[in-house]
Amino acid sequence: MAISMFDPGRDEPEALCVCKETQVACGSNNRTYDSVCQMNQELADSGFPDTLYLKHWGPCRSVPWIISGPQDVGSSLGQGLALDCEVKGYPIPSIHWEFKADDGTSRMLPSDDLYMAVQVRGGPEPYMATSWVQIVSLRHKDTGTYTCVATNTEGVVRASAQKKEKLRLNEEYMEKARESDVQKKKELKRDEELRKKKREGPMHFASIESSTETVYTSRTVRRTK
Repeated sequence: MAISMFDPGRDEPEALCVCKETQVACGSNNRTYDSVCQMNQELADSGFPDTLYLKHWGPCRSVPWIISGPQDVGSSLGQGLALDCEVKGYPIPSIHWEFKADDGTSRMLPSDDLYMAVQVRGGPEPYMATSWVQIVSLRHKDTGTYTCVATNTEGVVRASAQKKEKLRLNEEYMEKARESDVQKKKELKRDEELRKKKREGPMHFASIESSTETVYTSRTVRRTK
């Protein structure tokens, strides 16, 4: 560790600590540090000397772990949907997606489905990778379990999201909404018929002629000649 002196404005001298080693370090606790100085500072703060030491230069090797996995998201049929997954580890994990449908069939995504797309990029932090599954238009056949799978030489980790229950709840809501619309239309039609009868007046006469008599009828009067 080097100490440099500078004198801004010729006031009191100040010391600025600069770590000579800027490369990443792996501690004996299998934790990756930005520098060996950061590791030494943690050791000093702990008050337990010789409990932490430099294992090797470079990041510690580790199995992948999920920083942010896919979450259940409710969406209407025909709408778009996106699932994301953030993983970390060293070596940097690769990500792929698996899908298990309600009928038990499984496949890798995106397969040959034109309504699905899978994207993978590095970041947003060192030793991380991020992936998305995008569904252009949600269909009944898309209900099932979506699994993010992260793999490196140290191991494999999975995180899943279930889309079945969310969609069923949404379909029940849509069915109730359709039934409500039908009921409202019936009520509007009935109200319109009542208004029409009121416009025609309180008395409605119909003349029924025959060879022997004429009958006059109304809502309140019935008289035979």
